[in-house]
Amino acid sequence: MLEILETLPLIAIIPVTPESNTVRFKLDDILGMAKDYNHSACIGLSLLDKNGIPDKALQHITLLLASREETKDYAFQLHEERWWLWLRCNAESKTEELSILLEQLLALSRYIISQVSVITSLDRQATGKVVI
Repeated sequence: MLEILETLPLIAIIPVTPESNTVRFKLDDILGMAKDYNHSACIGLSLLDKNGIPDKALQHITLLLASREETKDYAFQLHEERWWLWLRCNAESKTEELSILLEQLLALSRYIISQVSVITSLDRQATGKVVI
């Protein structure tokens, strides 16, 4: 996994310990992680801190990921005090495949972040909360 990630132009690798199965990287200035397992790999992008997603937005995101065939390999997790969007992929993925998957992961993460803003705004309007 590390060898493939190093070849991708948008990826900046953050040094890790050699015995770890985890590679930390930055993709378009977003903190990312790849975990290499024998049978598959997971690639994650950090979205927001743990308090950055209200319950209504969290419910929306969970429903989105669970209800779409296109998102069956995605997961949302609170890890290291941040919300992460994970994508499961084949450990044998080639550079071109992985590049496409990373683009999709980045696009979905941007969509989710935009929806958090929309849902939060709508929820505040509905409840009459004033934000200063």
